[in-house]
This record gives sequence, C-alpha cells and structure tokens, in this order.
Amino acid sequence: MRQSTGGSSTSNATARAFQGPPQAVRLPGRTNYVRNPNLEPETSRSWDVGIDVFHDDFTLKLGYFHTDFEDKIVSAMGTLGGNPIRTWENHGNAMIAGFEMNLEWWMGETFNWPVDVNLRNVAKIPEIRVYFLRIKNYRLL
Repeated sequence: MRQSTGGSSTSNATARAFQGPPQAVRLPGRTNYVRNPNLEPETSRSWDVGIDVFHDDFTLKLGYFHTDFEDKIVSAMGTLGGNPIRTWENHGNAMIAGFEMNLEWWMGETFNWPVDVNLRNVAKIPEIRVYFLRIKNYRLL
C-alpha cells in the first residue's frame, strides 16, 4: 500500500557531451561502415527542467528538455566498388527538444494506472544526402 503526505519538488540539470568518430565496421552479409578520416567530434549541450507533484492519490511529473548539437554525426550511404557502404559525416548543428509527462494514479490499495507521455520534435538536421564515395587505394577490412 502506498502512503503519501503530499508535496512537490522541482528539478533542473545541465550537461555537456562529446562523441568521437566511430571506427570502420564490417558485418558479414550487411552494409559495411567505412571510416571517414575527415570526421570531427560531435558535441552537445543539454538542459532540462521539471516539477514533481505528490498527492495521496496520484503523482504527476512534468518536464521539458532541450539539446543543441554541434558537428552532429549522422550515417550516410554510398557505394565503393559497386558495393553499398555507409560512412559517418558531420552535418552541422541539430536540436532536439520536447516535453515529458508521467502520471500515476492510485485507484485503491491494489490498483494503480500509470500514464507516460513524451512530446518532442524530430531532430532538426540539415537534409541528409545520398552520395557516392570514391576512395583510391582503400581496402575494406
């Protein structure tokens, strides 16, 4: 059985992240990933803010999140020697943001009803193009 005296709390957070360039990957029977020597590290800056409300019959959590990326790393398709390949490339800046909500409602001592909602934008990234990679004197692993 859940017991609560009610109340609320607030939260906020900030963070920075770094993602280095991935190495080449060869998967049998799959498209091969080829290393891009011109790839720059991806960095991001994130923040979020939220409020939690606690009541005898329910808990409500609301939050907003926002992440800005620089030199966003994305997968791109191409061909090498007529075979399909993928590589990674930097695609400038990107942004992801949205709202999150969690409601948990207690309907008696033995039953509760949790509801989670996440509303976000699809990452805003410049148009990703398909291109053909031409590399001389390059061997797949």
